[in-house]
Amino acid sequence: MKSIYEYLDYTLFLKEYIESEKEKKPYFSYRYLAEKIGVDASNIAKVVAGKRHLSKSAVTSLATLCRFNKRELQYFTALMELSRTEADDDREKIIQKLAKIKTVQPYTIEEPQYEYYSTWYHSAILALLYFFDFKDDYHFLASKLEPTITPEEAQRSIDLLFQLNLVRRDESGILRHTQNLISTGEKWRSLAIATFQRETLNLALRSLDHHSSVERDISTLTVTASRDDILKIKEITARYRKDVLRIIEESEQSEAVYQLNIQLFPLTRRIRQ
Repeated sequence: MKSIYEYLDYTLFLKEYIESEKEKKPYFSYRYLAEKIGVDASNIAKVVAGKRHLSKSAVTSLATLCRFNKRELQYFTALMELSRTEADDDREKIIQKLAKIKTVQPYTIEEPQYEYYSTWYHSAILALLYFFDFKDDYHFLASKLEPTITPEEAQRSIDLLFQLNLVRRDESGILRHTQNLISTGEKWRSLAIATFQRETLNLALRSLDHHSSVERDISTLTVTASRDDILKIKEITARYRKDVLRIIEESEQSEAVYQLNIQLFPLTRRIRQ
C-alpha cells in the first residue's frame, strides 16, 4: 500500500486501501468498512466511484481505522477538499496546501516541478537562455520579459531552474541549458499545465492591446464539426506543432521568445448524439 502522500485523489486511496486490507484480511469488504466508520455500505461504493463524499464524522472514524497521524489526516482532509472544489484558482491553492503538508522538507520532488508551470515567465526565461548570455544581472533579465517582471522574480525563477537541474553555469559563469526534461506525476502535470495555459491565454489577451499586428498573429474561426472532424483537426494540429518545432530547430539565430497558443473548444452542446 502506497503512502497517503502519493495520492491526489482520496477515492483512489480508499479503493486501494480496501483492496490492500482485503488481501490481508479476507473478511474486509465495503460492508465491513461501512460498519467501522458508521455509513451505509452502498454509500462506500458511491464514494469510491466518485459519486458521493464522506461526512466529517466518517472521516474521523476512517482516520482511526487507517491509523493516520495528524499530518496524514490533514493531507487526507485536503484531498477531500480538492475533490469537492471546481474553481481553478481554489484548486490551485489546495494543491499548494497539499505540497506543504506532504513533507517537512522545503520542497518535494513534485513541488518545484509544479511551480515551474504555475507562472508563465519560468518557461520564458528558460527559452531566453538559449540565445541570451546571462550571468547575474537580474534587473536586465527582468526588463527583457514582456510584460516585465521584478528582479526578485527573475532571481527566484533562475533559482528554480537550478533546482530543477535545467540550467548550469559554464566555465565563464554564463548560464547554459542542461537539456534535461521536466517530469511530474500525471495528476500533478494536468493541474499544473492547466494553470500555465490560463496564464498564457491571459498573455494573449494582453497582446491584443500591447503589440502591433506585425509582432503577433491572432486569428479566430467559428465552425460546425462532428466528433470525427475534431479528431482530424487534432491530427492536423499535432503535425502543425511538429512543423513549427522543426522551423525553430533549423533556425540559426533567435531574436526573441514567443508564445504560440492553439485553442479548440465547443461553443454549444451537441445537438445530435
